[in-house]
Amino acid sequence: MTLRIIATILLVIMFAFVPFLPTENPWVIPFVMIVFLFLFLSFLRSTFVDSITIQLYENSIEVNRFLGYKRRTYDSEEVLGYSNSEVEIGRSRIKSKSIILYTKDDNAYELIKYNYRNFKQIESGLMKYPNLGYEPYKTGLYFREYRYKNKYNNK
Repeated sequence: MTLRIIATILLVIMFAFVPFLPTENPWVIPFVMIVFLFLFLSFLRSTFVDSITIQLYENSIEVNRFLGYKRRTYDSEEVLGYSNSEVEIGRSRIKSKSIILYTKDDNAYELIKYNYRNFKQIESGLMKYPNLGYEPYKTGLYFREYRYKNKYNNK
């Protein structure tokens, strides 16, 4: 959450000061605008794709993915389990803790710590489900590959 606020402030400052940059070199403003566009698109992707709300109930879990308004409630029997992991932020070595929730209908929901104020409560609430172990971060061609997705499909 704090990273998003800082990113928003930096983007606004950068956008506001671009017209006032010294322009002896004609490539400065286009370069800064490309960087701004890249950061802005990354911010939008993070906000819309990674934003998942989760409600833990006694016998069910409700998951709502912001993009596409996909709301789904899973009974305890429909939850395969969860794994602990870390997410690499960009190409840097900065990592954020995450939990990946797996369901028996072959869905994986990644809950990244920086998206939640109550991450420890989510962690403790998921402890009643099987812990599938630690899952190292592994990228696919475009998106992350999940270790337990497609392995336990009960269809």
